[in-house]
Amino acid sequence: SLLAGAAEARERRREDAALVEWVGAIAADLRAGRQPAEVAAGHPAELRSPAVAAVWTVSERSGAPAAAVLDRVEQDLRTGVRHRQEISAQLAGARATATLLAVLPLLGIGLGTAMEARPLQVLLGTGRGQVALLVGAGLDALGLLWTARIVSAAGGER
Repeated sequence: SLLAGAAEARERRREDAALVEWVGAIAADLRAGRQPAEVAAGHPAELRSPAVAAVWTVSERSGAPAAAVLDRVEQDLRTGVRHRQEISAQLAGARATATLLAVLPLLGIGLGTAMEARPLQVLLGTGRGQVALLVGAGLDALGLLWTARIVSAAGGER
């Protein structure tokens, strides 16, 4: 659903931001002259990142300084975060459309009730009203699913 997808996206953004900061901290520690073993002991969770683990392995095997490579990894991670933020901002219109699709029928019923048109009695108490309710609810659900698919595909969340 859209709500579950939004919650997952928020969590992923938090994790991405934390990873960027951790990679930067590891690189800064190495540039400051701390020994790799000391840095690894101070940042065990960060070393579980595939990118950081790969840099660490290559650095240990070759003796190459890891700080410069980690700086590049951090830069790439920051670029990815910015890219995802841009996509999220561009999808705001589609998300707003999904919200409008979900709320508009309720607003219509509320407006009809305010005008004393008795929309609930018509929708629930007559055959044509029940058909209209069923078709309308189906089309609304289809619109929500379609919008969710568009947002998911555009956001790379397939």
